[in-house]
Amino acid sequence: MDMGPRNGGGVVSVRRCFISLALAVALCASTATRVEANPIDATGFGARAVGMAGANAAVANDTSALHYNPAGIARAEHLRFDIGYVHMEPRLRLNGGDLEVDPINGFQGGLLVPGRIGRRRIAAGVLLHLPAARITRIRALPQSQPRFAIYDNRPQRLVITAGLSFEVLPRLFVGLGMTFLSNTGGVLDISGAVSLSDAERSALYADVDVNLESVRYLSAGIAWQASETLHFGVAFRDEFSLALDLDVRVSGDVFAGDPASSPTLVSDALFLLTLENATLFSPRTLVLGGGFQIGGTLLTADVIWQQWSRYPTPSSAIEIELDLPGLPFAIPPFDVPLDPGFRDIFSVRVGCESRIYEDRNSSVDVRAGYGFEPSPAPDQPGETNYVDSAKHTFGAGLGFRFFDFGTAFRNPLEFGISGHLTALSRRDYEKNNPADPYGDYVAGGVIGGIQTSIGLQF
Repeated sequence: MDMGPRNGGGVVSVRRCFISLALAVALCASTATRVEANPIDATGFGARAVGMAGANAAVANDTSALHYNPAGIARAEHLRFDIGYVHMEPRLRLNGGDLEVDPINGFQGGLLVPGRIGRRRIAAGVLLHLPAARITRIRALPQSQPRFAIYDNRPQRLVITAGLSFEVLPRLFVGLGMTFLSNTGGVLDISGAVSLSDAERSALYADVDVNLESVRYLSAGIAWQASETLHFGVAFRDEFSLALDLDVRVSGDVFAGDPASSPTLVSDALFLLTLENATLFSPRTLVLGGGFQIGGTLLTADVIWQQWSRYPTPSSAIEIELDLPGLPFAIPPFDVPLDPGFRDIFSVRVGCESRIYEDRNSSVDVRAGYGFEPSPAPDQPGETNYVDSAKHTFGAGLGFRFFDFGTAFRNPLEFGISGHLTALSRRDYEKNNPADPYGDYVAGGVIGGIQTSIGLQF
């Protein structure tokens, strides 16, 4: 089912074509994309959705629907395979200096398998986001160090989403999805004997046990095509938090010289370090979307609520236990990480897709979109420095469909290219303490990217 705009053929409004195409070329040249906490929110999924600034909850009908609204996958009429590539280039600045947040390059793909039970449609699908440089990254910084806590390097994650959708009534679809990521936990256990005077006579044995444990979160959606021109969608994604849990245990005896002949200085010495850190968080999200077809143009809008008030501290909680029997030595406790105090937010996205050309063998769509998102981060007058700003997101792209490939492909071949530009508004942070080690600072920047995708239908 093609939910893109249709026209009787030929060229539509020259003015609309020129404006849309100019916007698409300009934004694609700027190589920009939207970034959030969720790894796929960080990159978007599919050139069509990216070009419309993600305003797709009511109209998504390809593999991108597994992220934007899983109910939409049952709209697919044919077995579908999508593959694409994304590149992101952050330029985040504090006091004019670039924080050098890593660029992200990755592959995205998806598979939809539609069918019918009686007269009702049903579909199953799977979506994959695979970063090109690394499949996971862990980074923990002290709470006093200024950084863009929501962005940083957290979008570099392997993501797999599986979903199922049913048509419960004519043109009314419901869908469920499950997304899989991984937590990191481990133990480093070192034991043996230590010589203070001769390191070569020390004998230490290490045991390392690290696990990547699966973390799952649920998504669900409803999609309703009220008429040939009017579409509605509701999508929900539950929150999830990925953590780094690391224990380091060092135990043994300490000797003045050779452990075989010298007296024991400390028996059963113990050093125990426990570290807990929330490395990635995505808030509980509710999206209300609508779409309206006017001739050859599709207009979309999404209103999004995100529960950032449950954002856990992104700084490490460290506990150290030191037991040196007979020696008056202790380690002072570490500061307890403070609650970041983020707040819930509402944001909005609008999108447009217009078919500017269509003939027997091909068609061309232009896409554009805009989104505004206020910052969930409060001012940072105290010890914490979790930086964020309001975001203005611009998207644009082109979509091409090619027909008549003979017996090899009986259905259209789709190709899309889109770009996003997210501008983070300038925000001034002032500290209460004039002796603060970082002092007042100014935050802002842009995040850019480009995304391509190819869709095959069988």
